[in-house]
Amino acid sequence: MRWISTQTFATLYERLVSRKPDAGEVAHRLEDIRHAMLSLLGDEGVARYPQLARRIEFCVDEMALWYARSELMAALADLYDEETAHRRLTRQSAMFRGLLPKSMMARPSAIRG
Repeated sequence: MRWISTQTFATLYERLVSRKPDAGEVAHRLEDIRHAMLSLLGDEGVARYPQLARRIEFCVDEMALWYARSELMAALADLYDEETAHRRLTRQSAMFRGLLPKSMMARPSAIRG
C-alpha cells in the first residue's frame, strides 16, 4: 500500500511541477513571439532579409522559432551592431520561458567584455 501512495504522489507532483501550457495558450504565445521577432527586424530588416522574415512568419512551433533566433541575431548585427543585437535578442528570449526545456534556454554568459 505504501508503494501505491508514493507512486501516486510522485505522479501528482510531476504533473504540478512540469505543467505544460494548453494548445490555445501556446498558439497565442507563439504569435506574440513571432510578432516580437518581426518587430525586432523592423521594416528595413524585412526589406533586406525577406527570406528570414518569411521563415519567422511560417515557423510552425516554438522550436523552429527558437532556432530562427541565430539568423535573426546575424541580421540584427548587420543592421545595427553586435552588442545592440545581443541586447535586443536577449530581452526577447525570455518570451520562450515555459515553452522549451530549461536546458535549451539561454543562460547568462560568464564572459563580460
